[in-house]
Amino acid sequence: MRPTKHVPSHAGRSKRRGWPALAALALCAGACGAAQTTEPAFQDIVVSARPITLAAGDPSVDEVGRLAWRGTLVLEASHRRFGGLSGLRVSADGKSAVAITDRGSFLTFDLDYGDDGRLAGVHGARIGPMLDEKGNLLTDEDVDSEGLEVLADDRLAVSFEHRHRIAVYPPLIGEPAPALATFAPPSALGAMADNQGMEALVRVDEGSLLALVEHAPGEGPHRGALVAISALDDAAHALPGKTVTLQAAPRFDITDAALGPDGMLYVLERSFDPMRGPGMRLRRVSKQEREGGSAWTGETLAELDTRYAIDNMEGLSARLGPSGETLLYVVSDDNFNLLQRTMLMLFAVRE
Repeated sequence: MRPTKHVPSHAGRSKRRGWPALAALALCAGACGAAQTTEPAFQDIVVSARPITLAAGDPSVDEVGRLAWRGTLVLEASHRRFGGLSGLRVSADGKSAVAITDRGSFLTFDLDYGDDGRLAGVHGARIGPMLDEKGNLLTDEDVDSEGLEVLADDRLAVSFEHRHRIAVYPPLIGEPAPALATFAPPSALGAMADNQGMEALVRVDEGSLLALVEHAPGEGPHRGALVAISALDDAAHALPGKTVTLQAAPRFDITDAALGPDGMLYVLERSFDPMRGPGMRLRRVSKQEREGGSAWTGETLAELDTRYAIDNMEGLSARLGPSGETLLYVVSDDNFNLLQRTMLMLFAVRE
């Protein structure tokens, strides 16, 4: 969500080596026209990564709930676009990642691990602007990108708040390229507040994209809409969507979701209270529950509060680990606030 929000942390973005199709933004040929921007290229940036413990002051803590901790890095960079990480996708081999910021930037980077499999660092980071369909930089009213999904053909689907919409971008293989198409939100989602829109986009199967709204209205459940991915091929096609709901928990809002290699839908939730500080919760919804109806409850894996080193946790990605376990990467949005941190965390799900 946007820097005006009352929440705590951020993360960065990168380059693509282990993920060839996500090396940068696709270069738009003459048919697209030259992009009219003052910042037309991706830039290499240096991102420092400082490891910290899971629990402040207690390095012996290495698990919480059903999650085994595999490292936390505090990421820092001097580039003005770095920060506000709100969406994350890590490659299947875990070597590279792509992220988005809530000021309309793409970030790519490569990941380093220690011999114990814990996060050790990042390198090869690159950052650059998102463009609209005409190749122009996004305006201040249009930059609040929140949800990210990589489609099967390596196109990227990005959801935005304030001016709610879903934009589809070409594979990241070149310099910044215009959006291929832009769609109004699925009609099944109904009205959304400016800063409480589609926080999560996740491909739940080969043909369906799930959009989840951040905030549950009143005492009701979280809202979501299943959209046919084929509809993203035609900019003239409406996105009606099929409505789904996810039971809400007091104080928590949805910030991202990812489909695990085990078929589970993992959902990241965040809370913030001036007295309690930040909170983070991870839930999962089985394929059986999702196929059994449109009203989902899910299972809570872990809930973290200020006893743990967390911030405004906003991005989530899942992949298969080397021992067959599900690995979850969580990144924070620092709201471009010097009092907050961009953090990258790694967990393994304990079955």
